[in-house]
Amino acid sequence: MHPLKLPRSVGRWAPLTAAILGSAAVAGPAGAQAPVGGAPAPAVAINYNTADITAGDLSPATVTVKRGPATIATGTFDGDPAVAEFGVNSFHLALAGTPTGCWDAFVPQILPGDVITVAGEDPVTVPDITAEPPVRVGDNVVVHGTVSGVDTSLLDVEIAPAGAGKFAGGVGSSGGQFLSSLVPRGFAASFAMDAGSATNWTATFSGMDAGSLALAAAGTASIVWDPAALAAVDPPVVMTVGYEAGATPGPVPGCGTPYAPNEAKSVSRSLVNSTSASLTVTGVSQPGASATTVTLIDSSGRTVAAPASGAGTWTATIPAAALAGLADGAIQIASTYSIGAGKTVNGLLSKDATAPAAPTASVASGTYTSAQSVALKAGDGTIRYTTDGSDPSASSQAYSKAIDVSSTTTIKAVAIDAAGNTSSVASFDYTIAKPAPAPAPAPAPAPVALPKLKLDALTVSGRTSLRTARKRGIHAVVFAPETAKVVKVRLLRNGHVIARTVRKVSSDGVMTIVLPSTKKARRALRRGTYTIQVTAGQDTTHYGVTAKRTIRVR
Repeated sequence: MHPLKLPRSVGRWAPLTAAILGSAAVAGPAGAQAPVGGAPAPAVAINYNTADITAGDLSPATVTVKRGPATIATGTFDGDPAVAEFGVNSFHLALAGTPTGCWDAFVPQILPGDVITVAGEDPVTVPDITAEPPVRVGDNVVVHGTVSGVDTSLLDVEIAPAGAGKFAGGVGSSGGQFLSSLVPRGFAASFAMDAGSATNWTATFSGMDAGSLALAAAGTASIVWDPAALAAVDPPVVMTVGYEAGATPGPVPGCGTPYAPNEAKSVSRSLVNSTSASLTVTGVSQPGASATTVTLIDSSGRTVAAPASGAGTWTATIPAAALAGLADGAIQIASTYSIGAGKTVNGLLSKDATAPAAPTASVASGTYTSAQSVALKAGDGTIRYTTDGSDPSASSQAYSKAIDVSSTTTIKAVAIDAAGNTSSVASFDYTIAKPAPAPAPAPAPAPVALPKLKLDALTVSGRTSLRTARKRGIHAVVFAPETAKVVKVRLLRNGHVIARTVRKVSSDGVMTIVLPSTKKARRALRRGTYTIQVTAGQDTTHYGVTAKRTIRVR
């Protein structure tokens, strides 16, 4: 056996490739025989969680991945004959500027138990091994991981420096390109299963100088399985299988084939609101794997789950009652499968179930002696209204301009936001009573003193939820008298003033006042009964009659 000859390290992948391929040399069996004629056997390094395969002295060659009887992926090697280095989806070759072969249709999500065959030689079954990034603990560097159903004597935990770095001073294998727990050089290493666990392992690297310790702690860890270590003779192709901690799977530069994991792909609608029915999620799974469960994860971490069914293409239905318990905001979609892990997907689904405030009117309900022009206003969404006394819906007339009321009429209106949430119904009743013909003029009455200023109208919702009050505050629509210049507004709870403001009267006399006016003060609101007091004045020293309304915050 022999290590692969590599070009100068480029990025993180060249040292890792040297580490995986080098393990075939450092971990080979003591009694292995050389092939006939003395030629070394080709070496193949498989990094299974990135579907990255690199080989020496082996081109042209094909690779197949089988899951049970089904072939799920195929690829063809390419590379640089000058250095006898080839690969399929090889990050190391791509980053070094050397051609690499690509997977034919998609980059597979290779899973433990899949069978990989290179160049038609003996197939290798992917072991169930994983590794985590290295962690410095005092003067040691520790790597954790898992293993199941594998002879641990065939495992080598390795650390490669980040980027193009190398260990110096005789530390490490292949000229300092990586540390090996199986063959420690210039340091000490141990590998053992964790106490009381049949699957969790820990590798400890110790006895290094300060520079090597820092390189190892910031490096890339992998676990490598070398089945050839038990062979009585060298196999035609020496294959090692590795798992790199923290690696992100996908196509390398120059390969346009997409990564195809198990994942959700679409939803029956992208937005969940307060009136939503059930939701259907559709996704894909790799050959041989069927979906079992779909889980929705809201912005606060709450989850709802539903069973999924189907293989290749699958569906799951989440009932409306389950959707109601999710918080507003972006929703992640996770999925589980009979074989392999699922990718958690963002960007397909969100929720907005907060209804907007009901519309307000520029003219207060009441009796008038002439026709009125009533303008409607909503803080959010589109206004829909009726004038026949029926409750409006999304199909009712859309409000676009002031409504002329020339006879007794009831206007009912709702606001519908972009998510389809509908406000409560606001109702405005107008009685138009035209006066009888005026009698003959009577002597002009003696002038009388004008009464104190009094609001034309004050509209406040009688009750609201604590959540809405904290988010939007308590709204009051003030219709100031014609001669008013300012209005004073106070919000009280249990007789104590908790918020106040003085506002100049707008040109049309209609104002929407929100108290408290700051987010910090709104967050201090509590459930209970509040009183809002509004007083119009000619100026800030001459106020009129105070109007009061009570609001119940639930």
